[in-house]
Amino acid sequence: MDRKFHIIVEGKEDLFFMKNYLDHIEKSSLSIHLEQTEGKYNLVKEDVRLSIAKGREIIIVFDANEDTKEEVSEKLQGLKYKLFLFPDNRSKGNIEDLLEQIILSDEQGIFECFEAYEKCLKKKNYPPPGKKAKIYSYKKVLGAFDEKHEEEQFKPEYWDFDNSALDPLKRFLLENLG
Repeated sequence: MDRKFHIIVEGKEDLFFMKNYLDHIEKSSLSIHLEQTEGKYNLVKEDVRLSIAKGREIIIVFDANEDTKEEVSEKLQGLKYKLFLFPDNRSKGNIEDLLEQIILSDEQGIFECFEAYEKCLKKKNYPPPGKKAKIYSYKKVLGAFDEKHEEEQFKPEYWDFDNSALDPLKRFLLENLG
């Protein structure tokens, strides 16, 4: 019997990233149901229980906020699941922290320009935009972001999917997907 998996991520961007990364590590042919929850607070125990009843193994990939492990553990108490926290399963952070590490080396200039923009804003006492804006700018400048084809923004031509920053995620997925 083939194993079935249910991978739960927080947002749409996480979903598109995970789909493309699974393709890259050649795991997209497995029986994987990918789902976004719109944030860790929307993780529903009954949905996970139903998925387990359908024979799926649960894998959760969320941002590593202050209390993510505890909250997931509390919500899914008594259920079996595997958990990976962005960026590397040990540091606090989020998917944007990981994405910032895996930009293409030839495209570093985009971030240099963005950092100059942030410095200018700070000088003029404006709050700098967050990492989401930085990553969005990177995708937009490269032509990766197209609202009609949002999934395309995480194709390997825009990201270094062989970067060592992805090793913890790759190891986790390979161990848990078999």
